[in-house]
Amino acid sequence: MNNPEEVKEVAAPKEFVGKWKLIEICESDGSSTCDFKQFDSGKAFDVEYKKDGTLYANGEPANCNTGTFYFSNDLKVLNIKLNCQNAFTKTNIMAISATEMVLGYQFLDPEMRKYRKTD
Repeated sequence: MNNPEEVKEVAAPKEFVGKWKLIEICESDGSSTCDFKQFDSGKAFDVEYKKDGTLYANGEPANCNTGTFYFSNDLKVLNIKLNCQNAFTKTNIMAISATEMVLGYQFLDPEMRKYRKTD
């Protein structure tokens, strides 16, 4: 999936579309498991995923708060590109329901983020 043009577009699952609030973060140094810790940005929602494949990241700088997203064919990887970045961010979908989702990020060290749907 290095070339986004080669990826067949897959529609977002209906439970994914909407506004999500980041409620917990789990960071690890890579050598141990992690425990989720509560997080509150103070905002009504932190990210909104729209049906048309665009997103709005509430709280990002104005030049970096919009972008696009698409899924892998198996719906296990979420690919995000913010308008201020040249590279895609690949995020593993660890769990998703109508009200909560957990996304796994691979930065320097692994991190998981738990979101709650607000709409």
